[in-house]
Amino acid sequence: MKREVLANTYVGDKAESYDSKRTSSKKWRHEQDVVHRILASLPHGITLIDVPVGTGRFIEFYRELGIAASGVDISNDMIARAREKAESLGFEIDLLQGSIFEIPAANGSYDCAFCMRLLNWLSLADVELALRELFRVSDRFVVVGIRMKSDDISFLNRFKVAGEGFWRKFLSRKRSRNKITVHDK
Repeated sequence: MKREVLANTYVGDKAESYDSKRTSSKKWRHEQDVVHRILASLPHGITLIDVPVGTGRFIEFYRELGIAASGVDISNDMIARAREKAESLGFEIDLLQGSIFEIPAANGSYDCAFCMRLLNWLSLADVELALRELFRVSDRFVVVGIRMKSDDISFLNRFKVAGEGFWRKFLSRKRSRNKITVHDK
């Protein structure tokens, strides 16, 4: 999907109804469980930047797990929903308008950069740019989730082949226990 289209997708009514249209889905609940397990495996008290933060669907997990979180989203309407969620939970989170291609943060300013369900909407060239930016702002961990159907595996294969040099370069940085995990569900 083109950047301009994506940037204008989740505004107005789409932002307002985003959660209500998805939270009853079995896929959504399964993904919530998986993300909770991933976040729980990170060290307590880490700093994390969630890009795109969307409506703040993981804010409750950040609060529960003692994660000092910040969030960035291109849509001010989605940020407004996330801010409402954080306020209702009494959770302090910095929420900023911005793009995954230019995250408003200094190099290595977070322990973890977290990106769920965005990269599958981008071209391979934009995926590389987004990953470079996530690696730039992270000092320790980069967690990405790419949701796709199993019959879309050709995309994953193209991503793997196109990114081999990219992965070698970035995974060789001063990171411990580097791993890429592909889940079958």
